[in-house]
Amino acid sequence: MMFVNAPGVNPNVMVRNMRVEGTEIEVIAMGENMERIANNKIEEGKTNGSWIMLENLHLMVEWMKELSKMLEDLSSGASGGFINNKFRLFLTTDATDTIPIAIMERSVLIIVEPPSGIKPNMKKSWAQFNTEKFNDKDPKEKNILFGLCYFHSMMNERKKFGKVGYNLDYPFNDGDLRDCGKILNKYIDGLVSSNVPWDDLK
Repeated sequence: MMFVNAPGVNPNVMVRNMRVEGTEIEVIAMGENMERIANNKIEEGKTNGSWIMLENLHLMVEWMKELSKMLEDLSSGASGGFINNKFRLFLTTDATDTIPIAIMERSVLIIVEPPSGIKPNMKKSWAQFNTEKFNDKDPKEKNILFGLCYFHSMMNERKKFGKVGYNLDYPFNDGDLRDCGKILNKYIDGLVSSNVPWDDLK
C-alpha cells in the first residue's frame, strides 16, 4: 500500500490501527544510507510475516529503482524462497513525480488528506487517544489534552492561510500530537500536583 500524504498528515497511526493482533510493525524513516536497512527489513518481513512501513519514500529517488525491481520479483515469485502471506509493505511519500510508475502500478494507492474545518480536525485529533485510558486520567491531564488537541486542530486549519502571524511553515502532523500527548502523560501521570514541572510542560 502506498500512502500519498498531504502536508501535515501522518498515516502511521492508520497503519497501526489496521494491524492484526500479534503482527509486528517495523517503521523505517527513509533517508540517507537507509537503503540497506530497508532491504534487510523487507527480506525479514517476507519470511516472518511482519508489516514493514517505509516512510518518506520521496527522499530515495535512486533507491526506488531497486525497490521497483524488488516489488516486481515479489509479485512474480522470482524473489525465490517462502513468502509469508501475512507480510505487508506500506510506503509513504509526498506527492511527487519521481515515483516510478512500476511501483504505483503494484501498489494500492491511498491519498490521505487532512479534514477541513475545526470540528472535523478536532474529532480526528481526539481520536488519536484511547478513550478507555483517558477516562482514568487526572482531570488536569484531561483538560490539557483537550487544549492540546484544540491547538493542533487550529494549526492544521491555519495552513490554508500560509505564513501569517505565528503560523510558520511547519507541517504539524499526527506524530507531533501523539508525542506531545506522551510527554503530557509522563509529566502528570503518577506525580503529585505539586511536583509537576508546569513551566516545562507549558
